[in-house]
Amino acid sequence: MYTYGIVMFFVCPGTQFREDPVFAVKQLFTPVYPYCYRLYGPGKWPGARHAIDTAYDRMVASFRTRSASRETSSRTSLGKNLMLLMIVVFAACIAFFAF
Repeated sequence: MYTYGIVMFFVCPGTQFREDPVFAVKQLFTPVYPYCYRLYGPGKWPGARHAIDTAYDRMVASFRTRSASRETSSRTSLGKNLMLLMIVVFAACIAFFAF
C-alpha cells in the first residue's frame, strides 16, 4: 500500500495533465473533494469526474432554497423617506448658512 501511494503521487498528476489539462488545473486550484480519490486506482468510480465538476454548483444550490421577497414594507419606505428628508434639510441649511 505504501509503494502504491508513492506511485500514485507521482503518476496521477502527470497522467491528468496529459489526458485533460483543463480538468487537471481545475482540480489543482479547487478544494479537494472525496471524489478525487476515486479517479484512479482501485475503487475507481466512473462518475467521479462529473461529481467533481458539479460539486460547486451543488454547494451553491443548497444556499438558494428560497427566494427573497421583493416587497418593501411600510417601515422600509418610512425609513427611506426620513433619510431623504434629512438630506434635503441638511442641504438647505448648508445653502442658507454658506451664503
